[in-house]
Amino acid sequence: MQQFDALFTKYKRRFTLFADSYIHDMQLAEDIVTDAFMAYWEAFRQSPPAGINAPAYILTIVKNKCINELEHRKVHEKLSLIHISEP
Repeated sequence: MQQFDALFTKYKRRFTLFADSYIHDMQLAEDIVTDAFMAYWEAFRQSPPAGINAPAYILTIVKNKCINELEHRKVHEKLSLIHISEP
């Protein structure tokens, strides 16, 4: 647990800024980073596999969640435009 806390403390801000650079929403970036750390915790709470680069693993989760958010926005925007253009 102490290793996880240290990891979270060390990387939370950096990963949040990274996420915000993708999605331009600081609150959502914070939520994404928290979700990514929780996903890591759930996957490896007993003990991480030997040789895993935890920061890189978590950052990959953050990046993928940001990409998913951007895709969601595109779909939502397209649906909004379709709704507006309907007679």
